[in-house]
Amino acid sequence: MLERKVTLELSSDEALVLLAWLRRFNQAEGHAFEDQAEQLSGFMSSCGFVMPAVSASDYQKYNNFTLSIVQILNINDKVNASCTAPIQSASVSNVVAQNVIWSATGKYPRQTLMISLDKAALLGAGTYQPLFQIASGVAGGGFPGWQIESIAVNGLP
Repeated sequence: MLERKVTLELSSDEALVLLAWLRRFNQAEGHAFEDQAEQLSGFMSSCGFVMPAVSASDYQKYNNFTLSIVQILNINDKVNASCTAPIQSASVSNVVAQNVIWSATGKYPRQTLMISLDKAALLGAGTYQPLFQIASGVAGGGFPGWQIESIAVNGLP
């Protein structure tokens, strides 16, 4: 099967406008923004999105970064016997350093996940750019997926 990728690039302001519009649309009576991606029943691949990188000047100002994510996770936590890896997993990485910062599988109710990172954990990347990715090794299961309500990055001196 031919792999097709779609990349949507938005400025920070454009992303905020889009998220505000989606929230208002979903809260309106009788409306819901739904598509096939919301159910992972037939999904067998990986998808993700990258946040804008922290600017070089901001990166230099801070020694630590905190990533705050309000989320609900409900994905298949069964293990693929052929490779002892979870069938579905969600992860947050740093694009530049290419290191996984957080990874999970299974079912978690609405929660606020706080990840604090020292610059040393970014492996000398010179910037911080979170990548959110969900991966599925098999189709099926009917799990709702990964719902992210909000994301914030805070720099600490």
